Amino acid sequence: MIRILVDSSSEYRKADAQRRGIDVVPLIVHLGGKEYRDGENITPDEFYSQIEAGIGFPKTSQLSPMVFGDYFKQAAEAGDEVIYIALDSHLSGTAQSAQLGIELSGATDIYIVDSTLATSCIRILADHAADLRDQGATAPEIVDALNNLKKRVRCLATLDSLDYLSRGGRLPKAAATVANAAKLKPIICLQGEGVSFVSMGMGMNRAVGAVLRHIEKLGIDDNFPFFGLWSYGRKNPDKFAKKAAEAGITIDEFIQIGCVIGTHIGPEAFGCAFVIKEQ
Repeated sequence: MIRILVDSSSEYRKADAQRRGIDVVPLIVHLGGKEYRDGENITPDEFYSQIEAGIGFPKTSQLSPMVFGDYFKQAAEAGDEVIYIALDSHLSGTAQSAQLGIELSGATDIYIVDSTLATSCIRILADHAADLRDQGATAPEIVDALNNLKKRVRCLATLDSLDYLSRGGRLPKAAATVANAAKLKPIICLQGEGVSFVSMGMGMNRAVGAVLRHIEKLGIDDNFPFFGLWSYGRKNPDKFAKKAAEAGITIDEFIQIGCVIGTHIGPEAFGCAFVIKEQ
C-alpha cells in the first residue's frame, strides 16, 4: 500500500484526510508558554483569539526526526511505501527532519516531496496523489506527477497587517511599520521560494480587486478545486467571496488557516489556493 502523508500546515483536518486515505502529522506551535499540536489540542479560533487577547506572540518549531522515524518504521514493518508532501523547505525544516527520520528508521521506499508550497495548496497535491494511487499508479509515478503539478499550484493571500511576517523574521520591522501606517494591504504569493510580494493594495477593497486581477492573469485550471482561505474574522473573506462570484469564480470550499501558517499571517487574512492553466 502507498501511504500519503502531509503535515498540519496543509490545513487538512484529520477526519477529512482519513476519508481520502491520507495521514496528517501535527506541527508544533508555542503560545503563552504552552506547546500545542496544531489542529489537535488547539483549534484555529482558539489560537487567533488568544493572539488578539494579547496572550503572546506565537512561534513554531519543526518536528523531531524521531516523530517521522517512528512513522516510517511502522509503515515499513507493514510493508507500505510512504509519500510525504512537505511544507515548503524555504519556510520550514520539516522536509529535512523527515529526511533524517528516514535515516533513523532504516526504512526504504520513503519519498519526500518538497511541495514548495503551503496551506491548502498541499491539500491539492495530496488529493491528486490519492487519486493517482487509487487508480493504480506506482509511488515513483505519483512523485513525478506531484513534482510537475506543484509548478502550477498557487497560493495568494492578502494580509491585514505585516506585523506577523515582521515578528517572524520574514520582513524588516521598519517596512512593516511604514506599510501599516499607510494602510497598505500586502498581497503575497507562496510558491517556489518562500514568500514573495505580488503587490500592495491601498485598503482592503483595492487589495481584493488586485487579487482577482492577478487570478485572471494566471488563469484557473477547472480540473482542480479552487479553495478560498481565511484566518480569523469573516469580513474580509466574505468580501473576497462576493467579488469572486461577481467575477465568475466558483469557490469550491472555504478553508480556515490553522496555527502554523497563522503564526506568520495573523487574523483578518484571506486568500485562495488553485491550479493555473498549463501554458
